Amino acid sequence: MTDQDKIKELEAEVSRLQTICRRHGVALLPKLDLPSTEERDALLAAVLGKYPFLKGPADFEASYKTQFTNALKYFCVVYRLDRPETQYSISSWTDQAKAWLQSNGYNQTEMTLRPFIAAAIASGIKYNIDEFPHGVEIGISLGSAPPSSAWRNTLRDGVPKADALRNRVPVRAQTNIDVRSFR
Repeated sequence: MTDQDKIKELEAEVSRLQTICRRHGVALLPKLDLPSTEERDALLAAVLGKYPFLKGPADFEASYKTQFTNALKYFCVVYRLDRPETQYSISSWTDQAKAWLQSNGYNQTEMTLRPFIAAAIASGIKYNIDEFPHGVEIGISLGSAPPSSAWRNTLRDGVPKADALRNRVPVRAQTNIDVRSFR
């Protein structure tokens, strides 16, 4: 059996399984437009060039790239907002990404903040990281959207600018009061 015969056989099997899934109401993940290894490395270089504090330790590089790639998959289908979202903490989004990845057959067991934020920026998600690692905001919401390949815009146009701070409580000056005067 030649390689071409094997490919044809596998394509027929995939088609048969997709038919069974549709018949039973199982939603299939649409084909995602994901970057090649070279494109992924260029995206990472662009984002980390602008935000070097998002870089992980040297011994973390392989895991970082895997997490970055998996986060890109999530950002391809997540619902996007036109501004950073302030209602949910960033950890709720990383947990949501892990759950989405696992439910769609990606064996993702780890999603840390730095590669997640780098992938959000590379994917053209609105963001604010002025107070990194605290107060990080990204412009996504619950739900999904048709697959996006907005990461291509980052390759073509460069890293998008961060959005201005919004909905923040003004910082109040601390007043030093001598408690001994309240007797």
